[in-house]
Amino acid sequence: MIIKWDGSCQDNHAHGQGNISYLIGNNEVAHYKGLVQNGYPNGEGQFILRDGYTMQGNFVKGVLNGEGQIVFADTAYKTYR
Repeated sequence: MIIKWDGSCQDNHAHGQGNISYLIGNNEVAHYKGLVQNGYPNGEGQFILRDGYTMQGNFVKGVLNGEGQIVFADTAYKTYR
């Protein structure tokens, strides 16, 4: 897997507002758009898988934390706390 970061860096880590692309070969399989701290999604952001599955909310060290919304590929959605 190749991970590409489009944003600023601090102390050699992705840091700030930006985009992370996760690729297998030349195919993007997932994408994160939002705040990043020390290389991890951290803060408000949106994580989207290739099939349309989406997680949106507050991330802590790459994990959706607290209240957030998950939209499934079939467009059903749920709000989680």
